[in-house]
Amino acid sequence: MGWNKKGCLYIGDALFPGGNDETVVGVIETKSVRNPEDTFTLLEEFLTQAR
Repeated sequence: MGWNKKGCLYIGDALFPGGNDETVVGVIETKSVRNPEDTFTLLEEFLTQAR
């Protein structure tokens, strides 16, 4: 798709060994969350900083 890895961010709740999000660790930047509310908070903070 021509994506630049430096411009990507993966948000997941299972970035640990054996977790379903583990495959992206080391490929692109990742941020760990505990639940959907954490995801919304992280996205809100990210989008606020991007303005």
